[in-house]
Amino acid sequence: MMQVPLYKEIEKIRKDKGITKTHISRSFNKTPAWYSAISKGKRQLKADDLEKMAEILGVAPKDFFK
Repeated sequence: MMQVPLYKEIEKIRKDKGITKTHISRSFNKTPAWYSAISKGKRQLKADDLEKMAEILGVAPKDFFK
């Protein structure tokens, strides 16, 4: 089974939970363009930010890697 790219898994969880891209970018004190690039796979999320992203989305970091 192929691994789903991290950015796609984050986007799926975000959409399923109804969390806006704006909310995520504000939570990181970044611009909406920053998160937009992450959500399209054009920019990598730093490893240090994975735990914060999981917290914002209400999941465990391991949930990004199914």
